Formats: sequence, structure tokens, C-alpha cells
Amino acid sequence: PPSGGGAAVTFDAVSSTTSGLGIVTSASFTLTIVANTNMGAVVSVAESITGSGALTVSVGGSSATLVTGTDATGVGTYRTRIYCVALGSLTGAQTVSVSGMTSNTPVIGAVSFTNVNQTTPCANGTAANGQAGASPTAFTVSVTSAVNDQAFWTATSDSGTALTAATQTQRYNVDNNFTTGAAGQTANGAASVTGGWTTGAFGRWVISGLDVRHP
Repeated sequence: PPSGGGAAVTFDAVSSTTSGLGIVTSASFTLTIVANTNMGAVVSVAESITGSGALTVSVGGSSATLVTGTDATGVGTYRTRIYCVALGSLTGAQTVSVSGMTSNTPVIGAVSFTNVNQTTPCANGTAANGQAGASPTAFTVSVTSAVNDQAFWTATSDSGTALTAATQTQRYNVDNNFTTGAAGQTANGAASVTGGWTTGAFGRWVISGLDVRHP
């Protein structure tokens, strides 16, 4: 349903992981969920030098679905995707699992939320890409959202430095010192919400975003 009654979606917890230099096919790590009411999670996958096809993504054993519009490649071989899952009353330490990658130094982030719509937890996927010039460059993308929702973004860049100047509340920022740096951020929902970062000089960047929906 559109914005209206129901409790507002609220940030709950975050975790992220990356790898050393080399091709990675799978990864798993722990997300410790705090709340236990109408839970949901997004899992963002940022890759470089990717030949990955469809990924298998789960949180606590529940399969997450790729959100339409969030699968985007950047200039060159850089790619971001966001997966989403409703988790009911799931709480505590949960395993986040991603398989099916053929990726160099991926960065994976997982963010949980409470008061999430259990039928359609995420919607309105969007993405953009580009390349910075000879100086650091800000980049953004707008998410169609609603009051009581949360917007979420992830981005990656190959500038050789971490992404900076998050325009909303940054939840993780991983610079693995190799080919992929990636970050995630959230914001309270509104009709349209813009999120982004700044990449270093000549950085090739790609950004994906979506709306996490309230009941």
C-alpha cells in the first residue's frame, strides 16, 4: 500500500565483509539482528571484474530476492546488486550467505530493519553509473519512497580510495585496498530521497538504491 498507517521502518543492525585480492565464488558472514518484529533485510553485493550470473543469497536460511532495477554495471566491469528478504520475527546472530559469484574482491553488506512489510518488503529499485574526471566527483541517485519507509543505497568505485561524503546516514564503508571499495547508507522515506557519495579522481562508480516498505 502507499504511505499511511503502520509503524515506520527503522534501522536495526548492519554487518559487512570483503576479501583479499583474487577471484571469489562465495562468502558468508554474521548479521546480529536486534529487534524481532516484522523484520526484513537487504544484502548488497558490489563486485569488480565480474563474470557472475544469478546469485543465491540468503539471511538466516531465508532466500533473498534480487530487487528489480538494482542490478547495474558501471563503466568497465563494476557492478552493484541489492537483494531483499522479509524475516518475520527472526532475531539474533544469523548467517548471511552469497554464492554464484565470479568476482574479484567483492564487498557485501547486510542491513536489517524492523517494521518491514512482510509481503513486499522492498520496491522501486534504481541505479546509475559514471566516471569521475581529474578531481573527486560527487554522484547520487534518487529513490522513490514514502513517509514511514526507509531508503537504502549501495555504491562502489575503483578510484583507489574509500568513498567519502555520504549524503545520508552511512551504515558501512569498506575500502579493501584492492580493486573494489563499497559503502551503504539509509535515510527516512519521503516521496523522493537522494543518496550518494564522492569518489576519487578518475574513479569509475556505480550506485544502486531501493525503498524498504512499511506494513
